Amino acid sequence: SSAVCAKLARIPVRGHSRGNPFPSMFFTSRPLRMSMNPIKRIMLLLTLSAVVPTKALDARVKREMQRQQKITAKEVAHWQLDQAESSLIRQELANDGDVQYTGKLTVGGQTMDAVLDTGSFDLLVFSQRCYLCGDQYRLFNESMSPELELTEFRMDHSFGSGSTKSLQAYDTVSLGTLTSKRQSFWDVYEAAMPILRDATFQAILGCGPPMSSVKMALEEEDELKEIIESKKRNGEPIPAEMNQELDHYIAASEVAKETPGLVSQLGIQYFSICLGQVPGSKGYFIWNDYDPQASMTNFVQVPVVGDLYWSAELTDVGFNLNSQQQEPMMLGCGAGRCSAVLDSGTSLIVVPPMAMAALQGALRTLSLTANCSDLSGLPDLEFRLDGKLFTLPPSSYMGEVSGSLPSELSHLMPHVPVQRPSLLQDQQQCVPLLMTLDADTQFGPLWVFGLPFFRRYYSTFELGPSSDDDSHFVAKSMSFALADEDCNLRMGAQLESHMSDRSKHQAIKVKGSKLRAPRWMYKRSKTGRKYIHV
Repeated sequence: SSAVCAKLARIPVRGHSRGNPFPSMFFTSRPLRMSMNPIKRIMLLLTLSAVVPTKALDARVKREMQRQQKITAKEVAHWQLDQAESSLIRQELANDGDVQYTGKLTVGGQTMDAVLDTGSFDLLVFSQRCYLCGDQYRLFNESMSPELELTEFRMDHSFGSGSTKSLQAYDTVSLGTLTSKRQSFWDVYEAAMPILRDATFQAILGCGPPMSSVKMALEEEDELKEIIESKKRNGEPIPAEMNQELDHYIAASEVAKETPGLVSQLGIQYFSICLGQVPGSKGYFIWNDYDPQASMTNFVQVPVVGDLYWSAELTDVGFNLNSQQQEPMMLGCGAGRCSAVLDSGTSLIVVPPMAMAALQGALRTLSLTANCSDLSGLPDLEFRLDGKLFTLPPSSYMGEVSGSLPSELSHLMPHVPVQRPSLLQDQQQCVPLLMTLDADTQFGPLWVFGLPFFRRYYSTFELGPSSDDDSHFVAKSMSFALADEDCNLRMGAQLESHMSDRSKHQAIKVKGSKLRAPRWMYKRSKTGRKYIHV
């Protein structure tokens, strides 16, 4: 009818772009293009058959439904082929003991290994001037870079494993074929990070939301102003060092505004992470990835909440939450919401102490061998992000720890027994591979999903223009799809109906000395504050 034709005429035509890898689709008398989503194609045919019922259309609907799975496979393969031929860069990540992954980064013509960290925001490069930053021969040699510009502006950075002191610098920085001239970064000349003694990385590339450096500098400035005003009201003297520190924070916020990070400078809107599931296997970091909502794979989109981190609303964490045969075991976030931060710079999952106590209580009622050789008797860890169900296999929260924990991490893992030095080489303990952190956010208790999450889900992070200033990119959303053990997307797999095959997941074995904690741990121990703004 004319009404139906008018509606069809208003259907928008999607064109080819970086965010949509599929060719334009037109409604013509020819067969529908392969690039159309199979479900949408069937629904369109059903709509047409309802308006203009013909045997040809009925047969067409039937054929489309029979070919749906086959077509979907072809379309996903076509999408992946488009990725390989575009500006997308699939960067391989080296695996260091299943607790840290590094990718190649070039600064001033010197190639080094960098931790690609969604939980921090700046590019830090460890120079040979830092005597406690690892192997001197692998660190950044300033004298070998003719384009290097060192400034006199100093900055302190804190991470879960310690702190650094650095100078602002500029040089040419490259990620694969992507290059940024006169890129701002922090040249580290001093560090208090025990993990660097035998580290396999010489740089940390922060991939957190770009404007967070500015916001955090302004937060520090406001907090210090509040302390100074409080002292003034109470008639207390204000130390000169405090005023100097305030001046530094004011300058730091201005520097952050004027010097975009590498991810922003390269104009990257989508990037993704996926880690191999087999212990010791490599991972991948995908730069300039396509918009997952334009793909034919079942990505689930979760909006970013908060101001500073890749964070989402978390609810209903527990075991057997959707089981009809077993009684649910709630671990947390059941009575109210929590905050979940997705952090590729944290080795494990970080949970509130009450959740750890609930987990240990649940484990006492479940079958578990002493050496983690069989995890099939343990349930998946279930939780909801923005109301969507996610599951992680037992290997994400149980494993073996060898050696002793660094002193700065021992209080985060009180459930790991202290080992005697004579047994450090031989003793392995099957324990919950979780860290604990008692911290609140504006959305409730803080949880951090580290590397185990990325072994289960292909995770895409989306940046987009700020509603206040379209020249600034901010965190918009995160999208997740199931991946196989080699980081290939699982075609047709629905997140909410897919539980893991626990018999295939091996428990990982980690060295306590190599574990990396979230950056909040250091700040929390320094300030004593329980509240963390995300």
